Amino acid sequence: DRTIFEEVLRLRMDHACVLLTETNLSIAQVAEALNYEEIKYFSRGFKKVIGISPLAYRKEQSIRD
Repeated sequence: DRTIFEEVLRLRMDHACVLLTETNLSIAQVAEALNYEEIKYFSRGFKKVIGISPLAYRKEQSIRD
């Protein structure tokens, strides 16, 4: 079972995945769009949920296209 905090984090990171693959926003702009004041906290949360950094995720997705 996930806590409410974990569920909210998962939803935010799912949205981040969409922004990273479907826009040209920078990692900092994606973090800002998700209301993170510090990119390091966004990156840490992203890696915790998705398993890789936002930059690695974007690169991996661009290879698949």
